[in-house]
Amino acid sequence: MSEPPVDVLHLRACNFVGGPERQLLRYAGYERNGKVRVALATFVDHREGEGEALITAARAQDLEILELPGGGARDLAGLHRLIAFLRQRRVRLLCTHAYRADLLGLWAARRCGIPVAWFLRGWTGENAKIRLFERLDRALLGRADCLVCLSHLQQQRVVGLGLEASRIEVVPNAVEAQGGSREEARARLRQRLGTAADALLVGVAGRLSPEKGAADLLRALALLPTLPQAVEFLIFGEGPERRRLEEMIRELGLTRARLAGFHADFPALAAGLDLLVNPSHREEMPNVVMEAMAAGVAVIATEVGGVAEIAGAPPALRLVPVGDPARMARALAALLTDDAARRALAASGQLRILHAFSPQRQCERLREFYARLIPGLG
Repeated sequence: MSEPPVDVLHLRACNFVGGPERQLLRYAGYERNGKVRVALATFVDHREGEGEALITAARAQDLEILELPGGGARDLAGLHRLIAFLRQRRVRLLCTHAYRADLLGLWAARRCGIPVAWFLRGWTGENAKIRLFERLDRALLGRADCLVCLSHLQQQRVVGLGLEASRIEVVPNAVEAQGGSREEARARLRQRLGTAADALLVGVAGRLSPEKGAADLLRALALLPTLPQAVEFLIFGEGPERRRLEEMIRELGLTRARLAGFHADFPALAAGLDLLVNPSHREEMPNVVMEAMAAGVAVIATEVGGVAEIAGAPPALRLVPVGDPARMARALAALLTDDAARRALAASGQLRILHAFSPQRQCERLREFYARLIPGLG
C-alpha cells in the first residue's frame, strides 16, 4: 500500500495573475500524482477584487486553492483560517511569496510547528506603506527556516546581508513554449489593438508602477532618431502610473506610443512583437523577459536583479544600464534598423531559455528543495 502524499502549501497575496502567480500555478501542476500534494492559498477581498483572478486560474487548472479572508483587519480572520487548514491537513511545509504572506505565514507556521520557506520575489518600494512592510520583511529574513532565491546573483546579495548560505536555496523561474505561430500572435495583436500591418511592434509589459520604469522608455523614445520603418510602441499593463504616462506621451509628442491596457493572455500575444523592452528599476527574474525570449522575440532589458543571469554569456539579450534613457534609445535604434541583428538576438534568446530555464529544470529544483525541508521525503 502506497503512502499518502505529503502536503505543501504555497501562500501568495495578489490582485491579478502575473509572472509570480504563473510560477505558483506551475509549481502546483508539477505534483498532481507525486509524493507531494501542493495546494495554493490566497487572501480574498471582494471589495478590491483581491485574490479572485488567482482563484479563477487555479480552478481552471483543477488545482486546489484555499481562500483566506483578507483586507485590513480581515487578515486576522485569514490567519486563523490558515492555521486551521495547516493543522487539519497536517501540512508539512508552508511556502510564502512576498511580504504579506511572509509575515502572516511566519506566525502561522510557528503556531503549527512546521517549517516556513520565504520565496524572495523582490521588493518593489511602490509607496510608503509598502516600503514600511518591506523593511519589516527584510528585518525578519533570518526568522524563516529557508530562503528561496530566484537567481544565484540574488543568493549572493542575501548572503551579503548576513544570512547563512546553507539556509538559502535557488529555484529559478521557468517558462513554457507558447503554442501557435508568431504570425497568428501578430494577427491577434493587429485585430485587438488595431496595429498597422507593416509596422514593427515594440512592447513593454508589467504593472504601471514607478519601479517598472515605463517612464524611462518614453524618455528614450523622445531621443530616438527618425527610423526608416514605421514602429508602434505598446505599453501593456495597468497601475497607479497610468495617468502620468498618458501625460508624458502627450507632452513628449510620442504619436507612436500608446497604453494598451492589461491583457491576461499577454504571454501568447508577446510572440507577435518584434522587440520587447523591460526598463525596470527593481526586479529579480522578470517573467516577461523570459516569456518573450521563449517566444523568439528579441529583448532589451535593464541590468537589474538576475537579468544578466537570464542573458547568459555571451548575452542572449541586449543589456542596458538602469535609468539611462539615452543608452536605451541607442539600443532601440540599433535593433530597429538592423533586421538581421534583431533576428539573431531573438534566436539566441530562445535557445538560452530552452536550455537554462525549462519547466523540467525548475521541477527538479523544487523537488530537491522539498526533500531538504521535509524529513523522510527523499
